Amino acid sequence: MGMLNSGHESMKRRDAWTAGQVDELFEGLGSKTARVRYGAAKGLRTVSEQAPDLLYPRWDSLVRMLDDDNAFMRWGAQQILATSRRRIGKTGSNRCSTGSSLPYRGER
Repeated sequence: MGMLNSGHESMKRRDAWTAGQVDELFEGLGSKTARVRYGAAKGLRTVSEQAPDLLYPRWDSLVRMLDDDNAFMRWGAQQILATSRRRIGKTGSNRCSTGSSLPYRGER
């Protein structure tokens, strides 16, 4: 979880995300510490803007966040899912880097 402790300002300026960094953010969502969970959600929102295709392999995890007990986490999931879908859709394709089709509204 080193990236989560490195400060979020540096994450906002990053243009090159790796799958390992995204995995680390997803691990942070499971933390018992609210600050770490919220930081991870914030990081994933940034990834959804800059490298949304990295989130598609974990799409189901993001959808499950919509059922989180915490309203802030549910809200974050909505933002991440909507931004990711919108950004990937701008490429003119319904496919992400994995070659899989992206789910549309109502699909799971």
